[in-house]
Amino acid sequence: MPVKEEMKKVKVHQATVEKTDWTQVKIGVEDWPHLLEKDGTFLKLDKKCQEEVYAADLRRLQKKKSVRGDSSLVSLAPILDEDGLLRLGGRSSKAKLPYEVLHPPIIPGSHPLASTIAKACHEKFTHAGTDFVLAQLRQVVWVTRGRSVVKKIRLSCLQCMKERSKPGIQLMADLPACRLDYESPAFTQTSVDCFGPFECETSRNRTKKVWGCLFTCLVTRALYVTTVESISTEDFLLALRQLVAIYGRPKRLWLDNGTNFVGAERELRE
Repeated sequence: MPVKEEMKKVKVHQATVEKTDWTQVKIGVEDWPHLLEKDGTFLKLDKKCQEEVYAADLRRLQKKKSVRGDSSLVSLAPILDEDGLLRLGGRSSKAKLPYEVLHPPIIPGSHPLASTIAKACHEKFTHAGTDFVLAQLRQVVWVTRGRSVVKKIRLSCLQCMKERSKPGIQLMADLPACRLDYESPAFTQTSVDCFGPFECETSRNRTKKVWGCLFTCLVTRALYVTTVESISTEDFLLALRQLVAIYGRPKRLWLDNGTNFVGAERELRE
């Protein structure tokens, strides 16, 4: 008879990796100084972000190897600092600038942390343009495809949407016939109004009030301006006589309901 092999109990240990809920990570304008200083909280966030996206590149750099040729970080020449943080490389290491500015931490642009930091930078610098916000952001972290990230933040920002919005353009009705009477002489179709008063010096230490009377041709937009001593009917009729003496009698006058204009219309009809 076949001998049954004894089944041995095998204990299976399953490793659980703690995942970060990036939707709960809040970075505001008040946190910007801490981002510049790279304190412990934000340093841990940067490391977790890099471990999620650049795990293979981190392992190669920890083994003193360069990143693979097909890696998305090849053009950035990444380096690994003492804390195991992936930083921007380059050829400017001898520049007289702080280490954090020369070699900022690398953050993938597709990661939620990049959008959170870019939004805080956008609000910190009062909703400035894309180039300015991107320049300030790169002094803290190097976000891959950073321009696209900043543009996306600006396009979704409510205040920026209000500032970029254009005023509505009203569709105007057709011009009245009096505005298109181009065959007639100037001031055939005339509109008039008064404005003021103004202080006018008549002699030494003596002034009086005068008003301006403005006539405009509705067709050619020509102007004729004169002064009147009051806004009475008599003074307006004197100004009208000056216009008639120079340009001829208008065919039609367009006025508002001012008392001097209403009185002048009554007198002219009589």
